[in-house]
Amino acid sequence: MIYFVYGTLKKNHRLNWILEESEFIGECETLHSNFDIKDFSHGCFPIVYRREPGYKIKGEAYKLRGDVERSVHLLASDMDGTILEEECIDEIAALVGKGSEVKSITAQAMKEGLNFDESLQKRLALLKGTELEVLEHCLSKKINVRPGAVTLFRTFKKHFGKTAILSGGFTYFADHIQKELEADFSFANVLEYKEGRLTGKAIGTIVNAEKKAELMKQLISRQGKNSSNVVAVGDGNNDIRMISESGVGISFN
Repeated sequence: MIYFVYGTLKKNHRLNWILEESEFIGECETLHSNFDIKDFSHGCFPIVYRREPGYKIKGEAYKLRGDVERSVHLLASDMDGTILEEECIDEIAALVGKGSEVKSITAQAMKEGLNFDESLQKRLALLKGTELEVLEHCLSKKINVRPGAVTLFRTFKKHFGKTAILSGGFTYFADHIQKELEADFSFANVLEYKEGRLTGKAIGTIVNAEKKAELMKQLISRQGKNSSNVVAVGDGNNDIRMISESGVGISFN
C-alpha cells in the first residue's frame, strides 16, 4: 500500500529520515516504480511513500510546512464524470426513456465530434417536459461522488488554497456537490423550468471550454496569481482548454 502524507521530513538521531508533524490524507494501490522523493522538493504536493505512517523513509529532507512558498493556490475541477462517477444529464435521460439518444450526443461532445454548446442544446431539447421530481430522484438515488473527492477538496483547501467546481453540467447538482465537498466556488449551467417542468433550455451563458478557462483565470487572479498556480482536472473535450492553460493539468479517465 502507498500512503499520501503531508508533513516534515527530517533526520533523527540515528541519521535515518523520518516524517514528523505528519498527517495521513489517503492511500492508493500502485505508484510508478521510478518514484523519487525528490520529485516533491518544492513543497507543492504531499510526500508519497510505501511504508506504514510513522516509519523511517530514505531520501532528501524537505520542509513541507511553514517555510516553503507553495506554488499552487487553486484547484479547479470538472464535475460530471470527474468528481462524480456519472454524467448527470445521461442519468436524467435514462429516467425519462431518452437514455440512448442523450448518451450518444454526450459521447460525441466528449470526443470533439460536436460543438459543446450545440450538443447541450440538443440534449436539453430531448428532456423538455421532464418534471423536477425526476431531478430530485436522480440526485438522491443515481449520482455518486467518487471515492477520495471529498478528501482531495478538503485537504487542498486546508493546505494550499481555494477550490472550485467548473462544470458544463447543471447548478441543480453542482450546488449540492459544492456543499458536500466544501468547495469555495461552483459554476455550472442553469436549467430553465416552468410550472415544475424543464423547458428544454438553459438560462444565461453556457459554461463551455472557453467559459471554464475564463472563470479559472478570474478566480486565480483574485488571489494575485496566474494560471500557472492552478491545478485543473477534467475528463473531456470541454476541459482541454482549462487543463492546457493551468500550471498542473490532469486529464482524468
